[in-house]
Amino acid sequence: MRSILIAVLLLGWASVQAATVTIDFEGAASVSPTTVDFGSGSYSAQTVSDPSGFSFYGLPTNFLFCPNDCPPLAEGNGRSLYMAAGGTDGIRVGTHMVRDDNTSFDVIELDVFLIDPAADGGCCGGAAGLNAVFSAWDENNNLLAQKTIYTSDGVGWQTIQFDSSFQGVHRLTYESQEKTWETTHGFVDNISVNVVPIPGAVWLFGSALAGLGWMRRKHTARI
Repeated sequence: MRSILIAVLLLGWASVQAATVTIDFEGAASVSPTTVDFGSGSYSAQTVSDPSGFSFYGLPTNFLFCPNDCPPLAEGNGRSLYMAAGGTDGIRVGTHMVRDDNTSFDVIELDVFLIDPAADGGCCGGAAGLNAVFSAWDENNNLLAQKTIYTSDGVGWQTIQFDSSFQGVHRLTYESQEKTWETTHGFVDNISVNVVPIPGAVWLFGSALAGLGWMRRKHTARI
């Protein structure tokens, strides 16, 4: 019995450790539009589901995957996700990243491709040369942190790292700093996050720990 509890304890301990997940969109796919409400009103959002356990919600137009479905300006980084931000039904819409089980996560880094306003302004039917803002939100739609990426600092692929203010995030949003109603866009890839332990794993670990404690007290009482 003791050996079984120890095995369960070790399994639970391994499960509750934060694991790093990298979302590279190689297995991602568009699914049916979903009605969502992220605090500004409900709308029908196009949805992309990734095997990593995360989904992305955006404008009610198809997400694009590069280099498969859009011009080759973003090639060289494997398959990546086109990010759209604009307006629909009177609501300002960005691209939202949420974990499928609605638990929180820590954002570590990601690759982002900012559009060159001179060379690529006609790509994908949107405006170009706008600064990108990544915002972290909690489960009550309260803003936790923001990070702005400026086109003046360089366009093309770049790796962006996030500090501790992007921990315990329930939703990560991409938006243009200018908040124009015209569609703005960029590309994102290789999103690295630490996933917070799921409640079931915590329960498993706690139950095994409690069982070992009970056995220890029982053994002490016999002595």
